[in-house]
Amino acid sequence: MIRTPKASTSWQRNTLRTAAVVFFAIATTVVMTAGAYAQRMRSETTIVVPRYSAGAATNGSELYLSQVGFSGPGLVNAYSVPGGSLLRQNSAYPGMLFELAYDPARNVIFAADGWGIHVYNAADMSYAGYIDVGASTVGLAFERKSGRLFAGVRGTTMAGDRAVFVIDPSSGARIAEIASGAVYATNLAVDLATGRVLVGEHGRIRIFDGSSLQVLADLTTPLAASDSLYALHGQTIFLAGKRSQDVVRVDATTGSVIDSASVGPASAIALDAKGKTLWVSHRAAGAACDTIDITCPYVVSKFKARDLSMRSSGSEALLDYPYPQYHHITVVGKRAVFTAFRSEKAVIS
Repeated sequence: MIRTPKASTSWQRNTLRTAAVVFFAIATTVVMTAGAYAQRMRSETTIVVPRYSAGAATNGSELYLSQVGFSGPGLVNAYSVPGGSLLRQNSAYPGMLFELAYDPARNVIFAADGWGIHVYNAADMSYAGYIDVGASTVGLAFERKSGRLFAGVRGTTMAGDRAVFVIDPSSGARIAEIASGAVYATNLAVDLATGRVLVGEHGRIRIFDGSSLQVLADLTTPLAASDSLYALHGQTIFLAGKRSQDVVRVDATTGSVIDSASVGPASAIALDAKGKTLWVSHRAAGAACDTIDITCPYVVSKFKARDLSMRSSGSEALLDYPYPQYHHITVVGKRAVFTAFRSEKAVIS
């Protein structure tokens, strides 16, 4: 009888083990390379949005955009992210809907117009009420710990009559008025972790406790301008400007600059909930503006918040005026969505 030799020698076993290791290494490399490629591919995408989208907010998974109705209805639209599908839309309402804010406890969206704030149920975009502010509302923020709405308003004069109204969203009653008489007290930022509210003015930054409304910091600084953009996390203020070239990280107790990075004229700023990543939209470096259409290209750059080192610079540009208004970066889940007033697309980073 002929016996087939057993393939179980030490040499053969080592060969099989080596082949298995090599195969695993190759497979791992392929998977990692594919993953890295997929990450690059999804680093920036675009979705279609209405032109003249002025306000932006989120419930954490959906993007809400207001649309100014110059000659038609003012709309509030809900989009999926990152897919970009239009999920819901409010019934046509004549008006100029600008800044938005979202209340997670009541699941409602606040939309500011010239003299008040419209309220919509986020679940179906049905109309839920109106808050008569009595002044031009140009800044809007919702503070979750106190459950209050903060509205930066401009009065009827150029020199004064400006403040931040603190509103009970359930009743629409004005609880208090802070930063009274300030110059351009319309740039607001909220620290989600601590419930503090930043009010940026011309040459001054004040930070309030969202519940007690006590002034926690009062900084006089030339970094603050009427068109400055802010994000707040802990004892750190992130600041950029439409006329400055830098984004800066500022100590919220002393006002001293900790770090800075050059980006060019900025148009929007946003920080993730953990305070680790900062997004800044700004004029694209080296790109010329169109003097006929009067537009300039704006892109989004991503920074490490701890030291403002750049993680990536965007390539997808949105076109808008040389001096932009109503630009927003809205953090939806792990993605940041950049919208510009005159653009019919949004960039998802």
